[in-house]
Amino acid sequence: MLVIAAMVMAAGPALAAWGPPVFEEARRANRPVMVVLGDPACARCRLDEGDGLAEPRAAELMHREFVLVRVDRHERPDLDDLFSTAAVWVSHESGYPLVAALLPDGRPYAVRAGLTGEDRGE
Repeated sequence: MLVIAAMVMAAGPALAAWGPPVFEEARRANRPVMVVLGDPACARCRLDEGDGLAEPRAAELMHREFVLVRVDRHERPDLDDLFSTAAVWVSHESGYPLVAALLPDGRPYAVRAGLTGEDRGE
């Protein structure tokens, strides 16, 4: 999950907005959905947004293998609550950025929160 999470954050700003079209695309393409939940006040989240520009191969791979979604926790407190609770239950972690992997039907299968540069191999 660490490698996948780092690659999601390296995929850059060209991520879809949360909504039914995301899951329609995921079902049509038979690809999982990766959700990156962040906070604009989080320095690590802002830094990660710029990382995609430096990692074009990672971004290409992630866009090919997943439907990628970026969610601002303040704009969608319902999703923030859902995925933050899942992160604590599944991995005993909290914080931002948070990355959740979902099946095309929306069921989560992995979640990781509070990623740092150390998690990413920096």
